[in-house]
Amino acid sequence: MQAAYEAGEVRVVSDIMDSISGAKKFSSIQPKRLVQKDAAGVVLTDREFNSTDEMLEEWTSKMRARFATRAGEENRKTETLDSVGTIPDPRFAKLDRDTFEEACRLVKPFKAAGSDQIKGAVWKYSVVAREALFIIASEIWIREEFPDLLAEILHVMIFKGKGSQNDFQGYRPIGLFNIATKIITVCTLLLMKDDLVKVKPAWQFGFTAGKGTGQAIAIWQWIKEMIVGRGDQAICLFLDFEDAFTSISHGYLFHAMQKAGIAHKLIKITKALYNVAKGRVRTKGTEGETVLSPPYPIDNGVIQGDPPAPNLFLIGLHILIDEIGLLASGFLSPPLRIHTLGYADDLARYFTAHGIDPG
Repeated sequence: MQAAYEAGEVRVVSDIMDSISGAKKFSSIQPKRLVQKDAAGVVLTDREFNSTDEMLEEWTSKMRARFATRAGEENRKTETLDSVGTIPDPRFAKLDRDTFEEACRLVKPFKAAGSDQIKGAVWKYSVVAREALFIIASEIWIREEFPDLLAEILHVMIFKGKGSQNDFQGYRPIGLFNIATKIITVCTLLLMKDDLVKVKPAWQFGFTAGKGTGQAIAIWQWIKEMIVGRGDQAICLFLDFEDAFTSISHGYLFHAMQKAGIAHKLIKITKALYNVAKGRVRTKGTEGETVLSPPYPIDNGVIQGDPPAPNLFLIGLHILIDEIGLLASGFLSPPLRIHTLGYADDLARYFTAHGIDPG
């Protein structure tokens, strides 16, 4: 391993670390049969896959549809991407070394790697590897372009445990990003933290350090008791956005980041990644071998496995519910006004008799 380290052979070092640590690859139940139904649910086809390629084609088709741009969003995405970054921001013109080193320090050494299979320990502990990555990251920062290989996400499909294992809708993808790409995007996250403090909603209890569902439930119960105690009436509204993280459009996401005041340079770096991001399913073939599907574009949703993604989703959701009026009025108990409580994509809202909007 020392010889590989000195030669800069980061993949060899990573493989040796895997063998020492006993790291295991993801494994999961996978579909064995091709089952196709019509709109009424009548089974049209039910047979074993003829080959691994046929199974991969089915996965590619399902994932392409999952991450496709939604109808009506095509123009918004193009217009928003083209309009981002017209104002130069001297603060972030270049990637500073301190931010890069902090991002490397935050890396978890043996967390599952992406398509390059290089563990975080390589970037965290190897001076040679970090120096090479800093050069690449600096070029990405200046050019605002991501190489295709760094923008590839492996999707490992995990069976939810409900229904048939041959139902492709019964799986959820776990996104594995290259750790090198994560380090670069963590740099953007570190640099936007001051802006996030100003815009991150107080009503949101998901993906927020020091906050959790227990606090949100306690506040919800307190509001209910206050309403009942003063003899008022209220309507309780619960919202659960279906497939929320993959349904937010890129166009709206960048619109929300701009409206939230995120620095233009950081939006442009994020845009550069999202503009070329592609996914591939990693699964087991019909003979038990590990295989990869053909690539498919990630044209919708935040990128799973990308460290800034949870915060970007919260920004998009906050701007959305503000624009549709859910942040207006709310429950008033001076000096407090509480409009919405949320945990990630699950929202709850009380409308009192005095707080229901006309119509």
